[in-house]
Amino acid sequence: MPERTPSVGTPVETRDGERLGVIAEVIGDYVRINPGESDDDAIWLNVDSIDGSDGDAARSDFDHADLEHHVVPVPPPEAKQQAEERQDLEQNSLSVDEQLDRLGRHHVPDS
Repeated sequence: MPERTPSVGTPVETRDGERLGVIAEVIGDYVRINPGESDDDAIWLNVDSIDGSDGDAARSDFDHADLEHHVVPVPPPEAKQQAEERQDLEQNSLSVDEQLDRLGRHHVPDS
């Protein structure tokens, strides 16, 4: 069964096999896909338009001819808020030591 949300670095193709690029970022319900070396040509899609990763690449649920109908100009502000809320929830479920480890710090117990 395909993975639901493909990860950064996953190649993406349209349903009809045209290469879109590589997932460069996931923010909330949106993915940024870089078609080449430059971020200037990046496109944003709603993660729901990606069927998931099954093997070598993730597939969109649309053909290349319909790409313009699925591109999001930039992720809406609520996408960043969603990502921050998910991160907060994740961090709240971590112990103090785990949170500090993620920040590259160490917990010094009270003496």
